[in-house]
Amino acid sequence: MQNSLLANYRYCLNENDWSKYRFSCIVHYTGAYFPRIETIEKEVEKIRINRKFAHDVLCGMRVHALRPNFCPVCDKGLEGSKECQFYQRDARLFHEGMLPAQYDKLTRQFFAKRYAILKERAETHLHKHVVSILIDRYGEEEAIRRLEKTGIMCRKFTYDFDDGEKVILSGADNDIPLEPRKIVRIIGKEKDKPLLSCISEQASVMEVINNKITLSLRSKIAVRRAKRQLFDLSIILLRDELNLTRSMLRPIHTFHKLAADIFIPQGFMMS
Repeated sequence: MQNSLLANYRYCLNENDWSKYRFSCIVHYTGAYFPRIETIEKEVEKIRINRKFAHDVLCGMRVHALRPNFCPVCDKGLEGSKECQFYQRDARLFHEGMLPAQYDKLTRQFFAKRYAILKERAETHLHKHVVSILIDRYGEEEAIRRLEKTGIMCRKFTYDFDDGEKVILSGADNDIPLEPRKIVRIIGKEKDKPLLSCISEQASVMEVINNKITLSLRSKIAVRRAKRQLFDLSIILLRDELNLTRSMLRPIHTFHKLAADIFIPQGFMMS
């Protein structure tokens, strides 16, 4: 859905204008989808809400997490999943002051870590956020020039060759401000297309020697796609980050439930 939103902006330059929407089918490696415009509008609204959350965090605002507009458990009093019931029990015990002291301490630590991770989720968009602000303020060419000075962006790369999932690019000089293990977005600058809606691929830096940089893409398929669509264009490298929110939250949930098994007697329920 995010790709549909980006594609619509790419060709209409107005993400709110879906009058030229012509996608009859979206083909993805997980399958083929036939979206309807009313479904798209609902999904786009969810994306806008999440995007505003990230934007507000990056702007230094105090952001409060909100529960869904409709929750069958909270709004209708229906029975939730086992995970939902688990956290409902925790909340009841907490408000009644019946959480064991050690478990209460651990629970507070778990939630503090969760909020820190959610804040980090916004940080994954920091570089694109800076790019967008500078382009709005100075125009695209001047913004890119300023970002080159800070090392957030570098350009004038050409494709040399590839080997499996690795791609070697040549820079215009020996001063490439990137280090191994950094994540970058390879952008192919297209004529008359906004920079952040141009063709791109995410990669990690493997090696930088003089004016050569070795990048590792996600798969051989991504390399073939980049060779066909991207590497003939003017190449720009933008610092990027991986969004690890889901993979970081999952183990906290597991440890939280393990702690409950240890500190709260099995079958203990509130009256």
